[in-house]
Amino acid sequence: MTNASIEEKRFTGGISQHPFASKSFDTKGLGYHCPPHWHTHVEMLYVTRGRGTFHAGGCAYTAQRGDLLLINANEVHSVDVRPEDDAEYLILSVVPEVLYHSGSTIFEAKYVLPFLLGNRQHIRHFQAKQLEDSPIPGLLADIHREYSEQRYGFELALRSAFTSVFLWMLRHWIDNDPAQTGFPAFNASSLDNIKPIFEHLESRYKENLTASDAAELCGMSYSHFARCFKRITGHSYVQYLHYRRISEAEKLLLTTSHSVTNIALEVGFSHTSYFIRHFRALKGLSPKQFVLRARGQ
Repeated sequence: MTNASIEEKRFTGGISQHPFASKSFDTKGLGYHCPPHWHTHVEMLYVTRGRGTFHAGGCAYTAQRGDLLLINANEVHSVDVRPEDDAEYLILSVVPEVLYHSGSTIFEAKYVLPFLLGNRQHIRHFQAKQLEDSPIPGLLADIHREYSEQRYGFELALRSAFTSVFLWMLRHWIDNDPAQTGFPAFNASSLDNIKPIFEHLESRYKENLTASDAAELCGMSYSHFARCFKRITGHSYVQYLHYRRISEAEKLLLTTSHSVTNIALEVGFSHTSYFIRHFRALKGLSPKQFVLRARGQ
């Protein structure tokens, strides 16, 4: 079975292939383990009863009633609930690109990139006390109701509610990061200029493509490309390439029995030690520790 089919099989149970989705999951006091998996949309888990442990980005988060957890696109995550914790939670998902306005896709991309690229500095576990005076609980309830009832125009209502949730998170992050590090800042033409390299790395991330090669692919000088790429992603081209490769390595670590050395080679790293060093820098732990933590060991 391919990685893609594993990902699809693990995700699609109970959630439709719609750009928006919401469902309530009740463990019914039986305990529950959702194995490590990933998907291309952004997901929010909102605990409405009990508590559970959610693993994402190499970290474990214990969430209880009223807590919200954000799962970025393409991020490996898993769930563990003990029988005595008897949890129920909402699973709300959205394909972030659908939040763009059709007339200004490039301009609004800067607001969605933080949810696609991920940033370990951004808060992902929002506790109930942080949300009690915010519009978030009401917005999440609206999303679940609109998706469940699917009355005329529900897609517009869902887009509006998800956009409001994203906006609240972005402003919350900025309020807690006055320097606004890790937030893209670019004009309407910048992303269009470097779009070819994003498309190239989507499937050919393992190739040995240098920053100079990437600049040439985009028809730009090296210095212009480097400045533009940094402005848009908040990272250098090499840092982004490492992020892309390590994101793929996460999936292989959890869905295959391949050795760390083989996985390093499969995703484009020429040396295991180099791979481990960058994996640790990005995830805060080694590949082996990542696997053990993701599996709750």
